[in-house]
Amino acid sequence: MIWPPEVEREVAAMAPHDRPILLTGPPGCGKTTLAREVHRRSGRRGAFAPLDCGTVGRELFASTLFGTRKGSFTGAENLHGVAATAVGGTLFLDEIGELDHVQQAALNVFLEERAWRPVGGGEPRTADIRVVVATWRPLEVLRPDLRDRLEAFRIGLPPASPQRVGEALFDWAREFADRRRERLVPVSSSARERLERAVQGGLSMRCARSWLEKAIMRVWVDGSAAVEPEHLWDLSVEASDGWDAPALRRLLDECGGNVSALARRLGVTRSKLLRRLVRVGLR
Repeated sequence: MIWPPEVEREVAAMAPHDRPILLTGPPGCGKTTLAREVHRRSGRRGAFAPLDCGTVGRELFASTLFGTRKGSFTGAENLHGVAATAVGGTLFLDEIGELDHVQQAALNVFLEERAWRPVGGGEPRTADIRVVVATWRPLEVLRPDLRDRLEAFRIGLPPASPQRVGEALFDWAREFADRRRERLVPVSSSARERLERAVQGGLSMRCARSWLEKAIMRVWVDGSAAVEPEHLWDLSVEASDGWDAPALRRLLDECGGNVSALARRLGVTRSKLLRRLVRVGLR
């Protein structure tokens, strides 16, 4: 993907080193893709190990990240956590703004000592792990000590824009073709304009990429020379779901402020709902 020049400069400067990096920006702007790019440019040979903190319950965060020791709780077995998977590579913790202050304190200690202990005891383990974290929330939700550790190494991503999507289309198409071992399909100017209008209507970078890949699949089937608007016939170019701020505020109150519960109730993804909440000023 083509990044804004200021983002490209920061990645080039920070990727070769081992300090934790904080990625910020609205949902769907490309934070996970950028974290993978940091890992690629770091030269590390270990795995890229992601963990979405927003989908892990409070009770399971420590055991998911650090692993468990058999007998530490009912049904517990000796299991490696995501941290162990990332040894020699990069640990990507997405949505750290969803962690409570107790979990943030544990994360801060982990970043300080580069060591962890499985839930239930055992010897501490120290290993070479590069950590990249991300959040769409304002930094005020982080504990001051964690925020102080991360803020100097922050890379802010801008929201999706027609220009960013237009610049990324060729890279997305090439990467998809390489992954599927199929022919590279160009995108016509009119199809590009349709995707750009959809982004103006609220489509995220992540969703735009998914729609492009769907259109390319259709091209591979019908044998067209390029992606045309008819391959995006079911893509809405306007934000028309009708969720205004008062309605969302009422529904969110009914769900006790739980964004995941409201997303399930509305039948949409959590990330799409978060984008709308940000857009109407409720986050």
